[in-house]
Amino acid sequence: MGMRIAMTGPVRSCAAKSKGARVRLAIVSMALPVLILTLAVAGCGKKGPPVHPGALPLPVVDRLEKQLDGDLLVLSWEVPEHVSFAEPDGFFVYRSKTPAGGDCKNCPYIFEKVSDVSPVQGFFGGRSDKVFYRETLEKDHIYRYKVRAYADDGLTGAWSVIAEVSY
Repeated sequence: MGMRIAMTGPVRSCAAKSKGARVRLAIVSMALPVLILTLAVAGCGKKGPPVHPGALPLPVVDRLEKQLDGDLLVLSWEVPEHVSFAEPDGFFVYRSKTPAGGDCKNCPYIFEKVSDVSPVQGFFGGRSDKVFYRETLEKDHIYRYKVRAYADDGLTGAWSVIAEVSY
């Protein structure tokens, strides 16, 4: 007497199994290059020009002074003197301008570059280490300014504190 074994479920042929494997292989072979390309583009670390490990950082403007004479604003700051800073080639001045009374407490300030303050005679070292930026203001606006040092090779320093002026 022989024993009978009952099989449940559909019986798949070898051809059907290999077709499914080919589909999975095709999907993986298409997805793998996309994944590798995405990881290569994303990369890691800080984006920007390479910095030599021994390079000195640019100074940070730690105090913006403001003086208002009528509608003329004069921002000034000192170039910090310290042996552990590189000498900047100039400063970028950024400004945010909003109508008075229309300020939103939780809204971010939108800053735009308004000036590139470059060296003049006595700008660095020697006679004067003070830098000036002048601008004529419009009434009923709130102005915010921030400054950062830059070098001609593309490096920039950290942001200064924000100076706010209501006029």
